[in-house]
Amino acid sequence: MTEAEFDRVMAVNVKSIYHSIPVIVPAFKSRGGGSIINIASIGAMRPRPGLVWYNASKAAVANVGISLSLFLIATLNRVPEEPTLKLEKRFASSTLKKPCG
Repeated sequence: MTEAEFDRVMAVNVKSIYHSIPVIVPAFKSRGGGSIINIASIGAMRPRPGLVWYNASKAAVANVGISLSLFLIATLNRVPEEPTLKLEKRFASSTLKKPCG
């Protein structure tokens, strides 16, 4: 992967979330809440060969989702109906039992 390709993967998968948060959080505050859906990948939990930086970017997306959930709970005094941590645990336990490939 070239540096330009790396930059593109990180810009699309990670930096896009970074740029959206300053816009989204004030809107959530004014509306009393909202939802963010970030699309990660199984590559975040079960990396596949040859996709090192894609897998890393998706792991960042998954981690950002968890971190943002905790931040938004504190900021908006709102607990999501299905906290990200619970979803991650359920997703990981069901997918890690299945063979890859």
